[in-house]
Amino acid sequence: RLRALTEFSRLPECAALVAANKRVANILRKQAELGESPAANIDELLIQVPSERTMVLMLQIARDRINQAVRQHDYGEALAIPSRVDLFQSAPGFFAPFDAPSLLAAINDYFEQVMVVVDDSAIRRNRLAILAEFQRVFATVADLSRL
Repeated sequence: RLRALTEFSRLPECAALVAANKRVANILRKQAELGESPAANIDELLIQVPSERTMVLMLQIARDRINQAVRQHDYGEALAIPSRVDLFQSAPGFFAPFDAPSLLAAINDYFEQVMVVVDDSAIRRNRLAILAEFQRVFATVADLSRL
């Protein structure tokens, strides 16, 4: 894993992925300090913005691919998956050019288009659940928010 993290640190997307992970960790931590926790599961009926739907779909794909890479002890591949475009373009349910080309692009779009902390508690907790899933997907290999 250490070798994979070293290789990951050389990727052009590394800084952006680490920053996204830190941003997610900070939002989740601050909300936890306020007594707010993510919903237990993501409720697709509460999704209001297209970039939320894109994030959920891309997280499902990334989680499956990352878990597969980890089972094969290919940690370098597992860390590279969020920035790979080819894994998501051919996924069922994606309609280019409307969807983000990578998980990194999806999280950036999510933060640009979605206000996570909203007045509606159900929507807020659902959006926190999406961020918690993002954090879990990455934590499969390493906690990038600590880099």
